[in-house]
Amino acid sequence: MAEAYKYKFLDYGAKLLDDEYSVITVVKNPWYNGEVVDFGDFNNIFYRSLARRTFMELFKKDSLAATFSRQYAQSSVRVSDIPRALAGIIFIDDNSAKSRTAENLYSSYIYLNPNYAIKEPLTVRRLEKTFHNNFESQIRDFDDFKWDNY
Repeated sequence: MAEAYKYKFLDYGAKLLDDEYSVITVVKNPWYNGEVVDFGDFNNIFYRSLARRTFMELFKKDSLAATFSRQYAQSSVRVSDIPRALAGIIFIDDNSAKSRTAENLYSSYIYLNPNYAIKEPLTVRRLEKTFHNNFESQIRDFDDFKWDNY
């Protein structure tokens, strides 16, 4: 599924900032984005694989972005330009339809791009203190692909 969706974030390229960290947030809830159903930890595997493909695979793809997204029809933007401007992706599974306790309202998966080029890439180590609070347990995965970037 990550292979099939790997160009999805090209459509968000125009929303990325030219001089600040840009992080895309994707929310899956029972009413929207229903094609992903967590079975056997599938969401964690899918989200991580999709982020990794976006950050590492597309980073090396020099084709015109217009080949994969109509948004760039009249543009010289390359596929590799988009991941260079994307600092991270956060996936949030909205569980509020099934749970009423604050601790189980959502699950989050945070992925940071080691190939971010506008500023120093964000890392788990730099951000981990930000998430030390009562809802830290809602973070199911947090990765900066430090050991995957080759």
